[in-house]
Amino acid sequence: MAEMPEPQRRLAELLQADIIDAEEELANLKRRQVEIEDEIDQLEWLIEHESELLKERFGIKPERESGPPSQVDLSGLSMSRGALLVLREAGRPMHVREIVEELRRRGKVLTGKTPERSISAVLHQSDQVIFRRQNRFEARPEATKEGAEK
Repeated sequence: MAEMPEPQRRLAELLQADIIDAEEELANLKRRQVEIEDEIDQLEWLIEHESELLKERFGIKPERESGPPSQVDLSGLSMSRGALLVLREAGRPMHVREIVEELRRRGKVLTGKTPERSISAVLHQSDQVIFRRQNRFEARPEATKEGAEK
């Protein structure tokens, strides 16, 4: 360190140590985040595949804690409004493929060769959506119905 008065030098050293500690903690949190996201992916895969098995083998639709999906017809909404409504109602992060499937199930006609890319591009531009990793999106908690209709 350059020559400076003792109190300033000690403060600079403390600040440097705080920065190093914070960087280490951040690195640890990022490692844990990746582990948690991997666990989430595994659980989502398990739910999806076991739900499909339940449906195919026994003709039973799995019960969901989040309740039944909305039956609101989305055919008249824009792609971005419909996607935001789907995300808000889900109350959880959704993969763009799930969003496309739900939009179609609820009457939205999606044209073009790559609707997933189109939805992803629209959602990336929205300030009402949080992008998660691996093409997963979530409605911001403060996103309101009025905000989607603007």
